[in-house]
Amino acid sequence: MDKLTLKSTIIELRDSGMSYQEISDFLRQNYNIHMTRQAVCGMYKRVASEENKTKEITKMLSVTDILNVYCLGLNLNEIKDVIGIDITLADIRRIIESNNTNISEIRNSQINKIINSINNNSDINDIRKFLTYKGIEIKESAFIKLVEMASERLIRNEISRDIVKIYNMSNDKKLVKSLIDKFNLNMSLSELGKYNNTKVGRVLSTEVTINENEGTDLIGLTINNGLISAHI
Repeated sequence: MDKLTLKSTIIELRDSGMSYQEISDFLRQNYNIHMTRQAVCGMYKRVASEENKTKEITKMLSVTDILNVYCLGLNLNEIKDVIGIDITLADIRRIIESNNTNISEIRNSQINKIINSINNNSDINDIRKFLTYKGIEIKESAFIKLVEMASERLIRNEISRDIVKIYNMSNDKKLVKSLIDKFNLNMSLSELGKYNNTKVGRVLSTEVTINENEGTDLIGLTINNGLISAHI
């Protein structure tokens, strides 16, 4: 989950009456995000203590909805129809264009969900359900592109792990560099090292742990933003 959606989720759950411990349990069970009760409380209070609380929180929740729905492949008119607030198409476009980082984090979360689903032999319809946002289903064109990107990452990860095995066996840096170039992995030997001792097909960073000292810092992987330029 991207950090903007995380903050919005905590605000919504807390304002619905859930305790900080219940929110902590909910995030762990549903999103594999490990936050202590104190960390949840700290994040909520930081957001809630900002000036113009109601206005700022409403704005944040609206932006979160717009970005997540956009990542389901809806166009501007469809986004305006489903988010249920009075906003112009120009404002929706501006929000999307000014939040590339958050969109990339949402995309990465979607791709990791697909990878985990593939590894768990999930049904294709179940994968679609995992990608829904507040009951809104992903468009088929967006789904196909995400599956393609997830598949590419899975294959890339598997190739990278095999190259690590070859390096551990041969200690031949020249051979490894040649293989990296041959498969267009675009990474250094040190970056390749993160695939050492990992299981084939496993997502490297799906579990997130946040404590009360980390606040809102969530680091997501940078991914190809092709879906944005493709307008799906």
